[in-house]
Amino acid sequence: MVRNMTSPSTGDVKQFEIDAINTTSTEILMLQDLKSKVFKEEFVDFIDIQINRLNSENRTYTAMLEQANVYEQYKNGQLGASRALSLIEDKNDEIGSYANRTGSYKVDADSFLSVHTDMKKRFSELGIDEDFLYDQIEEVKTEYIK
Repeated sequence: MVRNMTSPSTGDVKQFEIDAINTTSTEILMLQDLKSKVFKEEFVDFIDIQINRLNSENRTYTAMLEQANVYEQYKNGQLGASRALSLIEDKNDEIGSYANRTGSYKVDADSFLSVHTDMKKRFSELGIDEDFLYDQIEEVKTEYIK
């Protein structure tokens, strides 16, 4: 069976990246707010790891958006092929670097929770994973801020 599949447009890609930047920015702000309201040192340490991870993810999406802008400028004739390729390669390197950092922070979060098994167990009961997404932050607030 042959399917008619198309690639997403540059506009679609850019919108995805903008949405991801906005989401990670919101998550960072929420975690910073949560950090100011918790008193358990271990929890503050874990929040710091998550803020670092989210900053790295945010920077990855920002570099991806910048890369899409370069491609769009190339498509519109505003950049020559050689210059566009050079800029895209630079952005690829930057994206790779931030993606590696994000992975390291995820490992740090896993390692942290393997040492602090009480937190890991509680997060598991709340359905919270190592990514600690913003839709899970409210659940943690109600459990840990008393």
